[in-house]
Amino acid sequence: MKALIESIQNFLNLRRAGVLTVNVPLQQARIHLRESLSQEIMLSGNFRVTRWYWGTLSNDSLVLHGPRAHRQFCFVTRGKLIKQAQQTHLEVDIRLSRKDSYSLLLAIAILIGFLLLQFHIAGLVFAPFFLTFIYGMTQLHFQYYSHEIKQLLVDMAEIGLSQ
Repeated sequence: MKALIESIQNFLNLRRAGVLTVNVPLQQARIHLRESLSQEIMLSGNFRVTRWYWGTLSNDSLVLHGPRAHRQFCFVTRGKLIKQAQQTHLEVDIRLSRKDSYSLLLAIAILIGFLLLQFHIAGLVFAPFFLTFIYGMTQLHFQYYSHEIKQLLVDMAEIGLSQ
């Protein structure tokens, strides 16, 4: 089932990968990340929504979960710290959490089933419009939070977060 979810995420572009450059040495980035991840991280800002992030750093492998907020998707970010001269590179892969992937697939299946049962042939006409809307909203949400997650990781690695 895990391979199926990954295939669907890849097909629907529900993951973002990239390399972040941090302008501090690897050892300092490790220290800042460990300190920042030792507690739950709370952000607030746009739309007055408070978001929580939490994670771990083991050796040079990072796992960050979040945001956890009311009616929002939660993402899982996996990363690896790589030493590069006086900088540190952080290779990241941001994906929709498995729970939210299942929820999204279930909602789509229910929507298609409802349209086909209720409207028969007309449901086939309306289904692509609803699916396009759901896909567009998911991509918008994903784009916003993937940018926030990347910026959060850079900030944590460069200066740390004190609460």
